[in-house]
Amino acid sequence: MLTRRGGVICVKPLAQRRHFSIIHNTMGKLNKKLEELRDNYNNACNAYLDELIKMWELDKAYGFWVASEVGGTYIYGDTGLCIDMDNIIYVVNNNVSRREYMEWLDYCVWCGGYEFASPTLKSWMSGCPRIGVEVQNRLDSMKNELDKLISETKEQF
Repeated sequence: MLTRRGGVICVKPLAQRRHFSIIHNTMGKLNKKLEELRDNYNNACNAYLDELIKMWELDKAYGFWVASEVGGTYIYGDTGLCIDMDNIIYVVNNNVSRREYMEWLDYCVWCGGYEFASPTLKSWMSGCPRIGVEVQNRLDSMKNELDKLISETKEQF
């Protein structure tokens, strides 16, 4: 086989052409297998999502996968409900109610506001140690007082 490189005609050996052909065929088969795996994964993720939507009686029309990435994070409407694939699987496999999930999510958001570590959903559902409502209310009250004092001080200077 003759090829042109920078004005020079080169001859590719037959063995090199065969090697390229074998690699090309192998890559084609690999790409088909990867495409099949991706399709199977997407179908499994969407099946779990469909089950979650049925369990929680949601309308799928109001939700979406973030960045259209199936198996990533799913957001439902403007309710603040977001859930990743690991938690979708856990919720479906363990029949976690929407109320239980939202309580966990609210707790995690509260923890983030104070830089506390938040538990995984599985730990939460297993009854892990958590900060009680009384302590949360007390910390919130103290934080509000501190924020108010900071604001007043800024106004003075």
